[in-house]
Amino acid sequence: MIFRLLDRAMESRAIQVSVGLENTVEELPDISVVASGYRQGASSVGSIGLIGPLRMDYSRVIPLVEYAASLLTTMFEDR
Repeated sequence: MIFRLLDRAMESRAIQVSVGLENTVEELPDISVVASGYRQGASSVGSIGLIGPLRMDYSRVIPLVEYAASLLTTMFEDR
């Protein structure tokens, strides 16, 4: 289920936020996902995200996920 939650973010260059029923996993209607993909050059390498309750501090979580994805992208570019 976690792979399905993060799969959409892997291909996107933008942060993905899905709340409740917007999630790709119907079995988990009471969660939110904030995720972003990271890259190596033009290729998607993976995704990182935070899975939590519907009422999380989005103003704090979104920049954290963006920053973590940015760091991972930088690490892969330096290789």
